[in-house]
Amino acid sequence: MVALFSFIAAWDDFLWPLVVLSDPKNYTLTVGMQYLNSNFSANPRVIAAGTMIALIPIIILFAALQKQFFKGVEEGGVKQ
Repeated sequence: MVALFSFIAAWDDFLWPLVVLSDPKNYTLTVGMQYLNSNFSANPRVIAAGTMIALIPIIILFAALQKQFFKGVEEGGVKQ
């Protein structure tokens, strides 16, 4: 369960790469998607495609660790 939350936190990290990176070639996926949504033009299809690319690894990891995730939730919710 901790591995799942750690992966999601690292995968969706936005603020630190936004502060540190200045070259658009080195942007992470989440910062790059924000870069695509500019004031002058925004292509919703490209942003939706980037969102799906960012979401698919999280869904795959959750599907693989689903049993452990709900087991941990169940153990934490049972009062003894």
